[in-house]
Amino acid sequence: MFDLVAANHHGAGWMTTGFAVFLWTVLPLMLPLYVYRLMRDIRAFRKAEGAARADLSDRLFGWSTNLMIIFGSLFLASHRIWTTW
Repeated sequence: MFDLVAANHHGAGWMTTGFAVFLWTVLPLMLPLYVYRLMRDIRAFRKAEGAARADLSDRLFGWSTNLMIIFGSLFLASHRIWTTW
């Protein structure tokens, strides 16, 4: 149980390795979709007005948050793998 909580020096635990492998295998499939939808929403945001613009603003915030979580997880998990070898 201590390894789940403390894990060497990160507190990420051994489950991080499996999560990193999962994210790295899914990334080539999902990244093009994320980029396409993000660019589509950015273009729509530039043309939108009023309530539609507010809705797209929320969606863009969601996309950016989602991408930040994915890349942050990849960084932390991969860093843990490389520093524990």
